[in-house]
This record gives sequence, structure tokens and C-alpha cells, in this order.
Amino acid sequence: MSSVRYSFDKWNRDGTFIKINDTLRKLARQALNRDPEPSISVLDSQSVTTTAAGGERGYDEKRINGRKRQCWVDTNGFLLRVLVHPADISDTEGTEWLLAAYHQSFPRMHEIRVDEGYKQG
Repeated sequence: MSSVRYSFDKWNRDGTFIKINDTLRKLARQALNRDPEPSISVLDSQSVTTTAAGGERGYDEKRINGRKRQCWVDTNGFLLRVLVHPADISDTEGTEWLLAAYHQSFPRMHEIRVDEGYKQG
């Protein structure tokens, strides 16, 4: 295994990429005279056609065979977290997984805006 791949996998597992993103987002928000911690955010998803290589995939409601990205951003568009999963997982279920894993990372968060695709059934 190459040293680049080794470092990537290690930093992914130990949270280094999340720490880097969080630090840069906080600095960018402060440069805009915003509180470093967001209180309002936006959550949306996007399905992407993929091959079988690289992970599970599935058909979504739009007949896309691939994976779905649940992207959670602050009101400036700065990335909070992202979750990638098979496209056949609903937006609501993917959001539940994302928030279950990361909601405690943002103690000031009091509002998450979503579109109609996130209606509870």
C-alpha cells in the first residue's frame, strides 16, 4: 500500500479530515464576522450514477443506479458533514443516520432547513 493511501485511510479513520474541515469553516465564518459555530443549516441530497467499484449502490426514486450524498451545510454553504450511501436509501433515512452520528458536533444548531423530498411518510 502506498504511503499516500495509508495516510488517507488513517486520517479518515481518526477524524483528521473532519478536524481540518471544522477548523477551516470556523476561520472562514469568523472572517465573515459570523459566530464560528452555525445555528441554522441546510440539508440536501444528490444521487450520482456509479459503478459497483468503491461501495454499495442502489436505485433511487428517479431510477438512478448509484450512491447518494447527504450534504449538510451552514447558511454560507460551508460543509458541516456529508454522508454517502446507496441511492435506494431515502432522504429521510439518510438524514437520520447523518444527524444521529453528528448532531452533537453542533451545539448551537437549532434549525435545519430541508426541501419537500424530506417529508415523513
